[in-house]
Amino acid sequence: MTPRSVIFPGVLADMAASAPSRLQKKLDKSPEVARSWEWTADGDVWAVQAGGETVQLLSHVISSVDDVACTCLLAPRCFHVLAVLSVLEIAATDAEHTDDNGVDQTAQSSGVSLTGEGPVGEAADDSAGGDSVSTDDPSVSVQYLSAGQRQAVAGMRRVQSGLLSAGLRAAGTVLQSRLLRSIHECRSEGLHRLAAAALRIMTNIRAVRADSEAFDSAQAVADVQEALEVTHWLSQQAATSSAVADTWVGTARRRYHPVNSLKLHGLCCEPVLTRSGYSGVVTWMMDDGGGLCTVSDVQPGDASRIPQAWRSGVSVAGLALPHQELSRGSLLISKATRSRDGRLGGAESARAVAIEGTGWEAPPIRAAFARPREDQIEAAFAAQRLPEVERPAGSDLLFLEVEVLGCAESDLIVSTADGRVLRLGISIDRDGVSFRENVSMLARAPGLRVRCVVRMNFSQAGCASLLAIGPPAETGEGPQLRFLDSLLFHADVGLDLVERGCLTSAERSPVSIDAVADQSDDVGHDDILARWLQAIVLGGRHAVPTGAVDGAVQDAARLNRQLRPTAAAVLCRLVESAVATQTDLLGVRFPADGASLTQNWLAAAAVRRATVDAVQQHDWLATNGVAHLANAFSETC
Repeated sequence: MTPRSVIFPGVLADMAASAPSRLQKKLDKSPEVARSWEWTADGDVWAVQAGGETVQLLSHVISSVDDVACTCLLAPRCFHVLAVLSVLEIAATDAEHTDDNGVDQTAQSSGVSLTGEGPVGEAADDSAGGDSVSTDDPSVSVQYLSAGQRQAVAGMRRVQSGLLSAGLRAAGTVLQSRLLRSIHECRSEGLHRLAAAALRIMTNIRAVRADSEAFDSAQAVADVQEALEVTHWLSQQAATSSAVADTWVGTARRRYHPVNSLKLHGLCCEPVLTRSGYSGVVTWMMDDGGGLCTVSDVQPGDASRIPQAWRSGVSVAGLALPHQELSRGSLLISKATRSRDGRLGGAESARAVAIEGTGWEAPPIRAAFARPREDQIEAAFAAQRLPEVERPAGSDLLFLEVEVLGCAESDLIVSTADGRVLRLGISIDRDGVSFRENVSMLARAPGLRVRCVVRMNFSQAGCASLLAIGPPAETGEGPQLRFLDSLLFHADVGLDLVERGCLTSAERSPVSIDAVADQSDDVGHDDILARWLQAIVLGGRHAVPTGAVDGAVQDAARLNRQLRPTAAAVLCRLVESAVATQTDLLGVRFPADGASLTQNWLAAAAVRRATVDAVQQHDWLATNGVAHLANAFSETC
């Protein structure tokens, strides 16, 4: 099926801003009306039947008004064109590009990595930024913001103040056009991280105004916080004329840096299925230093594409191997390149050779499993505090040796050597993905000891997603895991099928137990700050009506009783700035400047994240539920 056209943010901003106010109001009442119209494709040209008129999209990427036509006499400044363009996805900086491996890694609609790893591709054009400064680390550079970049940051800050004052639900055509214009300016000036964060806000605005099931309020809060943090940091650096690290500026495409020779050992292969309509697999490999690398094949498709991608070949430095073999083999790569987030590059000079692998018995992988669980958890939370673009690849993975206890619903219940009970869930429950079948088979062998690779769920202590399993380092009594020749070394739980013959003994059916992972009643169960932050993001100032702040006073008192004075203070400041008003010379009262609301919202979000982070880490490290939870609160606040 021909993908629908995408549109550059600057073009959509110009069209929305130039439309008559009556059309803007009409679109605000029915923002998704064009989705119900009849869309037909003829090659790269789309025709949209809008009642008695026809809108034509003449290019896959709408880069100017000339790429749109309508039979209406008012075209292009007509409601039909505005409605159609408003439901198109926003194009990435480069609408279609592939990475060095020749595999499409970019969602055309958002310009972000399909595996959730942030902006992708090569470095941005340095001419768009200010003067660069060299550092000792070749993977990190800093620069001074140019006059154009400082102006773009200031413009984005004003737009964010307006959005937070109005709320995402009330962000109509005018506010959206201002946001799109700011996104376009940030892209033009090379501020790619800020543009990407603002684009995610734009996506959230569309979703919440369309009452889409895909809208996630918690994610919307996180996206707003990311955009405000980047804007605040860039503004502070611009005000003091300080150099800015490239991690805050961002890149239009992923940077690859030379790492000379690499010896990589296959760790596991993970299926990927996104809500935006992409699927495939990601293979994880570990170098001799314990660092993780990824090779991925993620493209448009549903869950049925996952087995195909797993068995299909992927090119790594000139060597073609299917992911099924790559995840179990070893590679030697000369003149290799790797991005900061672990993605392997495919420079023309790089050459890879497949060598006989030893699987999880390779020294770096054995060392990863031998590392104490507490050290792994502390390192994972330390990486989680870093900006997303600075987090090492696989920083949320844990390498554990556990004993199977049974299953609870679709989750596998296991215990560690120190007695901690963990609940290992499945990330994808679809036909063609073998998570559920394998969990059911493993639950038939209580007492089975296995090594496993899991992905932490930071918000729920003791809960993780199971990715791969393998035999323990030393065999003991009880059921044993004996892989068939088709598996070799380990089993990718979402892709391989663990059959009955892989277990030396097993029950006739899965052993169901009532045990659950040790979890605490942490701040996530009654997160006062989160409720206020989310309310203002969605409803703006109207979420806190003037004169109706008794609830905020009571919540502040509760926070003080919980030994969280800092949280109570920022909540009071947040509510005060939300209801603050000014009076002009004629005695007319109007809302105060939104800059104060934005600043106090960001302060409250920072306090909330620090508190939740401390409590979550405490719960993951604790062995007895909620012991000393009050200490975790007081130490943070």
